[in-house]
Amino acid sequence: MTYEVSMSVSLGNLSKYGTNDLGVYFYDSGQFTVSTSNVLNVTPQISYSNYGVIMDTANWVRLSKTFVADSAYDNIVIGGFTTYSQLTLDSIGTSSQYAYYFFDSIVVRPIDSFSLTVNDLMLCTNDTLQVSYKVPSDKNSNNTFTAQLSDKTGSFANPVNIGSLASDTSGIITCIIPGNISPGTGYRVRVISSSPTDTSKNVSPAIKIGNPDSTNISVSSNSPLCDGFTLQFSASTFVSGTTYSWTGPNSFSSTSPNPFINGATPLQNGNYFVTMKWYGCEVTDTAPVTVKPLPAKPVANSNAPLCEGE
Repeated sequence: MTYEVSMSVSLGNLSKYGTNDLGVYFYDSGQFTVSTSNVLNVTPQISYSNYGVIMDTANWVRLSKTFVADSAYDNIVIGGFTTYSQLTLDSIGTSSQYAYYFFDSIVVRPIDSFSLTVNDLMLCTNDTLQVSYKVPSDKNSNNTFTAQLSDKTGSFANPVNIGSLASDTSGIITCIIPGNISPGTGYRVRVISSSPTDTSKNVSPAIKIGNPDSTNISVSSNSPLCDGFTLQFSASTFVSGTTYSWTGPNSFSSTSPNPFINGATPLQNGNYFVTMKWYGCEVTDTAPVTVKPLPAKPVANSNAPLCEGE
């Protein structure tokens, strides 16, 4: 779960200096107090150092940061977590020895993780897919968003990375559908981030992906054949819902997978093309046809009648 941790701070007038060391540490069990001025030997989940040295004594400065909780926490510590030698300071010249901050309106709230949309739900292997994602707040500057493809049942047990974008904010990832996956109707896409680690709150709707290399495409005809016989074509894939579009000589066209021409003549000679479409795939194949003219009718004769022995 991703949380936003925000608070308002103001530097006390009697402070000797301001610092960039404010942070928040969450824990379940452990040290509750620190003697004298010792520093807690922990790393805070939230650091507001990116806000710089906070020196405002007249106004509230609103700090906000997000983090991904790796477990449940019951306690919170707000303060500085860096040794004096590592601090960035800015003196305001009072006689005090410390920096005093006022805190107000401290809020820890769960926020929705980022969401995604895709621009197409009918794809073919090696197609390009645009994955748009939106984040409610910026990630860390070294973050990378990665789009992942499930298996054809929608499971992300072994996701395949299909595109990435080095960014800390909302954007679009250009992805390539792998050429070696099997066709299916239940593929889904999600997006993950690296810093901090997070996963999109939603996945894409089911995506249909075709693969011509594993679709068992078959195209044939009964050519060659004789003039006057029926010319027959056949096209098929094992993908339900495949559409077919045939074209050929003499303005021939058909949307049947198995069209035919009665009484074919040599005028039907030539190449016939069939375009097959399923999911996001489109494949065109050729069926050459030869119609041979019938041979001339044979002529039979004899010198009958004749006499015996002639």
